[in-house]
Amino acid sequence: MAKNKKTARKTFSQTIKNVVARKASDRFILKYLNNSKDYKMGQEQTIVSEHILMGRDSTCEVRFGNKYDTVSRIHASISKEGDEWKIKNLSKSNPTLINGNPVNKAWYLSSEDVIQLSYEGPKLRFSVPSPAEKKSIPWSVVIKEQVIRPYKKYVIAASVFFALVISSLVYVIVKQGQTIDQQLIDITEIQKSTKEQSQITQSRLDSIQAVYKKEIENDKKINRPIGEKISPFFKDVWYIYATGVEIYFEGEKEYFDDYEWSGTGFLLDDGRLITAGHVVRPWLFGVKDKSEAFLNLIDNGTGNVRADFIAISPDGKKIEFSSHDVRVSSRRISKEFNVDDVAYEMKEVEWKNDWASIKTKYKGKLSASSSLSNNLKISNRLHILGYPYSLGVTEKGMTPIYSSSDVSTKGLVEGMIQLTDRNFESGNSGGPALFEYNGKLKVVGIVSAGIGNSLGYLVPISKIQ
Repeated sequence: MAKNKKTARKTFSQTIKNVVARKASDRFILKYLNNSKDYKMGQEQTIVSEHILMGRDSTCEVRFGNKYDTVSRIHASISKEGDEWKIKNLSKSNPTLINGNPVNKAWYLSSEDVIQLSYEGPKLRFSVPSPAEKKSIPWSVVIKEQVIRPYKKYVIAASVFFALVISSLVYVIVKQGQTIDQQLIDITEIQKSTKEQSQITQSRLDSIQAVYKKEIENDKKINRPIGEKISPFFKDVWYIYATGVEIYFEGEKEYFDDYEWSGTGFLLDDGRLITAGHVVRPWLFGVKDKSEAFLNLIDNGTGNVRADFIAISPDGKKIEFSSHDVRVSSRRISKEFNVDDVAYEMKEVEWKNDWASIKTKYKGKLSASSSLSNNLKISNRLHILGYPYSLGVTEKGMTPIYSSSDVSTKGLVEGMIQLTDRNFESGNSGGPALFEYNGKLKVVGIVSAGIGNSLGYLVPISKIQ
């Protein structure tokens, strides 16, 4: 109840302010599409306010009786933002619908939109007057419908209060025979006290208004398109490509510069460049052919394999490194692989440990969340950046390619984040997968592998050691 009174004071102050300084552009019209105790079907009401409340509470400008028990006491609000009107769902138990579709948090209204307060609740048609209709509204209508009516009990309470004050003054004058001079002194003191109280009240109202404006600005930031939210992180998504492979075996070294592959990496705010393990040492992950088997046997046997790389960022940073400089998982599993009908034992890294990191002198803006990466829910939308098929990398500059996928299972599956509706391709490997939590984007996974046409897997960021 205390929260409702606070809301009423804020809205009452704003309503008075808007009525005094009312403009044609501050109006909109509500047409009631249901019969109720308070409104008739087809009745239209012109609203002159930048902010109103709707619901069953007595403080609401648009109020419905208890007949509509699925309408919350404070159900929704309509506020003006710039030249647009926005409706916000304030109910925790009942939805607000626009043209039959539930509003998640807020929605920008268009003329002729139909507002419904809960699925069984009343309907209203929202419209903005045309320039020809934006004529002045009589003060009597504005005061009666938009100032007095929503705050009837506050006006009555104020009237009773002032009546008691006046009665007390008369009683004192009659009973104690105060002189006119003394009366003037008392009146002066009352005026002074009233002025001080008014200043205190106005200060509180100004404070409430400042908080309200700050909430609106926060809502704007949270409800920005994903493109605006994710673009500041583009420069932290790096393109990684191999320049050659050196093989040392049986006392001899040979360098091959015809090994070519690429992937994606991303720079965290702690200075680590993260990518997938199979980007820097592909022969340790899912051996598929003779060449990979050959490199796997040498790297895990008496020889040595070193791949050289260059990583570049959209803002011109450049790092040269080798697979020996990168930290990868040390865990291996044995796997039998046949080469020309001869079985060889491969030692591979499991896909759930498909990660690699290297410490750099740079620091990015991307931050990771291990707890979120282990506890994602079905249908959580993840936002992915990378360079599939080297797209986004040109002579004129670099811009990572955006895609998105949905989490298909709750939590982890065999240590990995499983996706459906996969939209990443070869070259995306090692790129970041971001999840929006409380209005902030956090890295939760590393792009690892795809299965078929639509399924995919991410390594949770919590796996990095």
